[in-house]
Amino acid sequence: MANNLTYLPLDNIGINGLNTQSNPTSLSPSWLVKADNIAFKESGRITFRNGFVQQVMPTTAAIGSLAEHKLADDTYKVFAGVGSKIHTVDFTDAAGAFDDGFTTGSSTDDWQFISFNKQLFGFQDGSVPVNYNNTTWGLLNSDTPQGVTTFDPSCGMGYYGRLWVGGVTEEKDVFYYSDTLQGNQWQSGASGSIDLKTVWGTDEIVAIAPFYGKLVIFGNHNIVIYNGPTDPTTMELDEVIRGIGCVSRDSVQQVADDLFFLSPTGLRSLSRTTELDKMPLTDMSIPIKDNIIRDIKSSTPSSIKGVYVESEGLFVLSLIDIDTVYVFDMKQLTPAKTPRVTL
Repeated sequence: MANNLTYLPLDNIGINGLNTQSNPTSLSPSWLVKADNIAFKESGRITFRNGFVQQVMPTTAAIGSLAEHKLADDTYKVFAGVGSKIHTVDFTDAAGAFDDGFTTGSSTDDWQFISFNKQLFGFQDGSVPVNYNNTTWGLLNSDTPQGVTTFDPSCGMGYYGRLWVGGVTEEKDVFYYSDTLQGNQWQSGASGSIDLKTVWGTDEIVAIAPFYGKLVIFGNHNIVIYNGPTDPTTMELDEVIRGIGCVSRDSVQQVADDLFFLSPTGLRSLSRTTELDKMPLTDMSIPIKDNIIRDIKSSTPSSIKGVYVESEGLFVLSLIDIDTVYVFDMKQLTPAKTPRVTL
């Protein structure tokens, strides 16, 4: 006599996210071999991604950069870099959301916007920095660093009481710091610079970030970490991580108590171990390693953007010019101790 049919709940289908690295025939049902336009709920179940509300631009140019800036009166403004201009954006006015804009003198709009001491600064490769002083925009072309003909840093950071920048065309491996609490003073006061040629050899500064009271400088092929950045005159070299660098300035993001960045071999974290007080690198993209390496090589660095959505525990990596978005879900790790990945 035949037994009654019973069902077996498959409650772990795809729970570990995307895996394109292993042989599909050897993977358990807990892995996905394709994961387009999906996300994970808080319960761990698979769902579709939410859509976006579109805002029509007054020009055919695309937005290259965005910033939300808190003004001195505790109100906020949103700015968009579009082509050669920076526009103030008013999302309550659909017809006139974008004002006439400030002409930056640059033909590109890959700005890294940094709020510092109640002002907003913008940096991008090959362009004179811009500054919004809570009323008007202007170019940051006075009181530039000593010995620099054209001050055009590609990246920056506002932390430890001053602005820090690097990637100046004339000296790609020198980083500069402003006077204390004076983001527009680079030659006077307590400003200065540090040459990394004797630290990492030959390299170029890609990004600068704070981490656990330290200053982290990412190059193309190396990472330099300094202690005591609150006083640059007594700042000490802590560590040089050689052979691993950062391919994209805008991939560097604070993720909870960690720091994520995109290297040529995938997404990595600069985690800290209190036992050794050193920062080992952790590969966060092991299940999709070959795919992401191929996509990195197909992308231009300025088109790669990363953001951490803290409320949802997601690190989103967008490779704009190849129309690819990787979503790393930090809420639950895979057996390999990496985030679940979807596309």
